[in-house]
Amino acid sequence: MERKEKLTANTSVMDMFMIMSEGNPGALNVLMQMMEDPRDFMDILLCDSLDIRGSKLYMLNNDCCGRDINKFRRTLMMLRSGVFTDKQIHQNLELAYAIPFIDDNIKIEGVPPYGKAFGPLDEKWEEFCEKNKESFIERLEEEVKMFEGNKPTI
Repeated sequence: MERKEKLTANTSVMDMFMIMSEGNPGALNVLMQMMEDPRDFMDILLCDSLDIRGSKLYMLNNDCCGRDINKFRRTLMMLRSGVFTDKQIHQNLELAYAIPFIDDNIKIEGVPPYGKAFGPLDEKWEEFCEKNKESFIERLEEEVKMFEGNKPTI
């Protein structure tokens, strides 16, 4: 099993970029965008702890969030809150095209748009997370079944 280098208190910003991007230019771009807000440093550490690096980090931003930094931040908040299991997260990020964790077709009155403050302390947070989790699991199961059905037989 490949041993990955972890971020530590002694890791320089340049080394952090190299470790987390794994040489993926899209992931490097995501990290640079995340550094625009000092609060996002905690999200970089979250991604490190969840082993979301390189192409997975790029897919999380690109496929799951449509390169919308505010949707990306809300998605990371859901990951931090433990809405999805590690298996669900990685199963999704290992697909050819990852599924959004947040289903934009789900409308819940009282949930503000991306970019507005919203999180675990809000009244609608649990409902938002539960409905998105249900939708995500359903879509993920469909994708996995489709993938399994398309596997070549030897």
